[in-house]
Amino acid sequence: MGIPAHRQDDFKRWSDHLVDGLLTGGSTIKMAASALEIVTFFATIVKQRRRQPSDDLVSLLVTGDDDSALNTPELVAFSVLLLVAGNETTTNLTSNTMLALFDWPDLCQQLQADPTLAAAAIEETLRFDGPGQGLLRATTTNVEIANATIPVESRVMAMIASANRDPRHWEDPDTFRLDRDLNGHLAFGSGIHYCIGNTLARLEGRVAIETIFRRMPDIRPAGQPTRINSPVLRGLRSLPVTI
Repeated sequence: MGIPAHRQDDFKRWSDHLVDGLLTGGSTIKMAASALEIVTFFATIVKQRRRQPSDDLVSLLVTGDDDSALNTPELVAFSVLLLVAGNETTTNLTSNTMLALFDWPDLCQQLQADPTLAAAAIEETLRFDGPGQGLLRATTTNVEIANATIPVESRVMAMIASANRDPRHWEDPDTFRLDRDLNGHLAFGSGIHYCIGNTLARLEGRVAIETIFRRMPDIRPAGQPTRINSPVLRGLRSLPVTI
């Protein structure tokens, strides 16, 4: 995205505060302050890239002069979304994968012997313990599901984590496996709302897990993990390990 290296600490802080503000007991004051800082930063970047495009993603987003071109508020909002969503979810995907492997020691041993199994471990984690638990939606008409009617203009939390454990679709759904045919999991959504960053997230997760087992093959749990307190985000605040 063309973010200067010396601003990485700022972006980590902004991202953490924006996400923490959405958690149970999180600070809405820090969230608001970080939101103002990151919006101001990207508004400046967008203006700069309009005047002098570079070879980064923001420059690609600002190009175009037809009716489909994004305006400045849309560009700023999209940039914030890409940065925060790409940081928090991939972090949680990596930690959730390690926790699942620790809970299934035989699979952890397989990764120790063959780190290239990381791709399969990441894909199974997306189904078994994905970083996104649900999606907020609003009905535009009455919806019939399982002999129940959801009225028009209702707010709905679609629990994709539950769908990914549905025994009508998955064999032995509550078991973490590396040999599963994973066609059909909904960790990245579906249709026109399918996650734009899905390929990058899979790549980052695979590289992270594969690198961990190549460099630290003796890694093992060293304490009780703590989860973030959220109804929609699924991840760890801490995962003690010994290497």
